[in-house]
Amino acid sequence: MARAKNTDTIFPTFGPRKHRGRNHKEAFFYLVRKWFLTGLVAVAPVGITVALIAIIISFADNMVKHLLPEGYEPAVLFGHSVPGLGLVATLLVVTIIGALVSNFLGQYFIRIWDGMVGRVPVISGVYGAVKQVLTSVLSEQGSSFREVVYIEFPQPGQYIMGFVIGPVDHFPQEILDKQKEPMISVFIPMVPMPTSGYLIVLPESKLIKTNIAVEEGLKLTVTLGLVKKNEPAEAAAAVVPLGVK
Repeated sequence: MARAKNTDTIFPTFGPRKHRGRNHKEAFFYLVRKWFLTGLVAVAPVGITVALIAIIISFADNMVKHLLPEGYEPAVLFGHSVPGLGLVATLLVVTIIGALVSNFLGQYFIRIWDGMVGRVPVISGVYGAVKQVLTSVLSEQGSSFREVVYIEFPQPGQYIMGFVIGPVDHFPQEILDKQKEPMISVFIPMVPMPTSGYLIVLPESKLIKTNIAVEEGLKLTVTLGLVKKNEPAEAAAAVVPLGVK
């Protein structure tokens, strides 16, 4: 009498023996869903990155093409379109403008331009806000996030992650004299969108220092803390479908 093949090595069994037929089916779909989600985590970042790069290149190429005189488009000069040429031209122009405005004469014209735009209602507010944000984030002299700290917030015994902006130089002098230590401004981001949050000013002694880089802190904020520090590969490998234990 031939012995039945043991399928327990292929599909794990759950529960009593009389339910094994149904549990084999559940195990099969569990594996399929797990493989699909793991593949999605592996492929989606690459696909989204490639799509964003393609959008940026296409936008730059179209913008440069419309600015060129008729007959000087790459498709006319070379007989075919050259993907990425508009992006290269845009980067080159921005770099040349940066070199021109870095000297005294360029700064003089920038101040004139800022004064002219500052007199235009509505546009002046948008222009000023965008320039301040870009200066803070991109400029070497900017005041972007310096480090990641924890503070006791919103109540004693509870702690929240924040990003140090820097010392406060516009705080009331009577409060500074009372604290007798530097007052530090800290940005508390909202999860999972760090574009909004709370700006808190508190004494430097209230900050709990960490060894978390700013980039890692932002990653933890956006991912709700699900992606652990320096563990992108493990996160992709540990995907388990919801509702399956």
